[in-house]
This record gives sequence, C-alpha cells and structure tokens, in this order.
Amino acid sequence: GAAAWLFDLMGSRFGAESARVLELQLAWASFTDSPWVGLGAWGRYAYSHLIPWQTSVTAGNFLHSGVLHLALKTGVVGLLLLLALALAFGRECRLALRLDDPARRAVALVALCGVLFLLPDLFIGTPVPQLRTMQFWALCLGLPGLATAAAASAARPTPQPAPRARSRVPA
Repeated sequence: GAAAWLFDLMGSRFGAESARVLELQLAWASFTDSPWVGLGAWGRYAYSHLIPWQTSVTAGNFLHSGVLHLALKTGVVGLLLLLALALAFGRECRLALRLDDPARRAVALVALCGVLFLLPDLFIGTPVPQLRTMQFWALCLGLPGLATAAAASAARPTPQPAPRARSRVPA
C-alpha cells in the first residue's frame, strides 16, 4: 500500500534502520549541536561515512531532505528565512489570484501548482544541491510577483508628454 511508496523512510521493527532514516537521524543530531546558525555552507554532518552513498569527497555534504539540509547548514536563522519566503509567496499568490486578468491569474495558479509539485522533493529529496531544481523553485516563487507587477504596470496610465507651447512671434 502506501508504505511501498515510502519504503526507505519507514523504520524497521527488527534490525537496523534504513540508510535514509539513519542519514536523517545523523543530520538531525549534528543540527542539534549548532541549532541557531547551523554548520555553515561547507559543514558536514557527523558519521556520514556510515551511509552507503556518502563515500566521495562530498560525503556528508547533502541530505535527502531539503528542509533538514537548510537547517543543518543555516540553522534556525535559515529556517526563519525559509518561512518568510513561504509567507511572501503565499501573499503574492493570494494577490495574483484576485486579479481581474485571467491570464495573470493563470500564471499565479501555475506557480502555485509548481510549488505544490516540488514540496515532496523539499521534504524527502535533495533539491538544494541541484541547480536545475533550485532554478525551478526560483521560477515558481517569482511568477506570482511578476503577475501582480505586470497587472500594476498595466493599470497605471502611460505618462503623456506635455504639449509644446506655441510661440507667438509676429511674422
């Protein structure tokens, strides 16, 4: 059933935890060592060598959870910034979805759907170190603001140049 989709996140009743769960547990333990500002951009979680896929020079440098990855690297400060970004996106979506122009509302709806599509990857995937995924995040997060800005600029009248004054020089 549903457990088949999340087999690597399910704990084991007998024996060791799965490698993915162990990875998250080790990262969480490292996060709790420095929760306010995290480990920094080049920080690595402790005991990453216990994870089978963490063997290269980048071992311990990424996680299968974007939120925990940000927490580990930037701490509570980064999580608060992520929360502020989510709130700003929600505000812009709400404004864009109230626009009269159906094309601009559609742009905001596409952005909202894109973010909803990316949420599972943010929680149980590796979006942060992947450039293409972060570019898609940026596109989705920016579209509602673009739609509202375009609607605001379309609503403003275009400034007309002042008429030239005629000079009355006798001929």
